[in-house]
Amino acid sequence: MIKLMVVDDEHWIREGLKRTIDWSSHGIQFIGDAEDGCKALELIEAHVPEIIISDIKMPTMDGMDLMEEIKKRGIDTKVIFISGFSDFAYAQKAVKLGAFDYILKPVEEPILLEIIERCISEIKQKQELNSRLQELSGRIRESLPLARQKHLEMCLTRSLTEREMQSAWEALHINLDPKRLI
Repeated sequence: MIKLMVVDDEHWIREGLKRTIDWSSHGIQFIGDAEDGCKALELIEAHVPEIIISDIKMPTMDGMDLMEEIKKRGIDTKVIFISGFSDFAYAQKAVKLGAFDYILKPVEEPILLEIIERCISEIKQKQELNSRLQELSGRIRESLPLARQKHLEMCLTRSLTEREMQSAWEALHINLDPKRLI
C-alpha cells in the first residue's frame, strides 16, 4: 500500500481529508496528520510516506520549508500542495521545489483523487523500474566472472591488439596491463 499523510494547520481540513475519502479503497494507507511542518517531519521520519498533502502557509514551519527539508534529508516523496492563496508566486515556487501538484482550497474530492491516482501511477512505475534495475544488476554481477574468463581465453587463443584488450579489460574491471602480455 502507498502511505499518505496530511499536513495542514486547520484541524477541519485534516479531519475532512482523513475521514471523507476511503483511502484504503484506493490502495492507500493513511499514516497520520500534522498541524505544521515540524510535527510532520517527525511523522515523515517514522513512516516515510510516498505522498504528502500539505498546506503551504502554516505556523512554525510552512509547507515550502517542509518540502525543502524533505529534499535535504533525501526523502523520496511526492508533495501535493493545497492552498487558499491563488497567488502565482506560490505555485511557481512550489513547482521549482518539485511539488507534484498545486490545488486551491476548497479541495474538490474528484480533483484530488485524480492527482493522487497520477501520483500512485508514477510511484508504481518508479518501483517497477527500480526492481528491474536490481534484477539486471544481479544478472550482471553473476555473469561478470564468466565474461572475464571468456575474454582471457580469447587473449590466450587469438591475437588481439593492445587497444582491444585494454578497452575490454576496462569494461570487465580486469586490473592487468596488456603490455605485459604482448
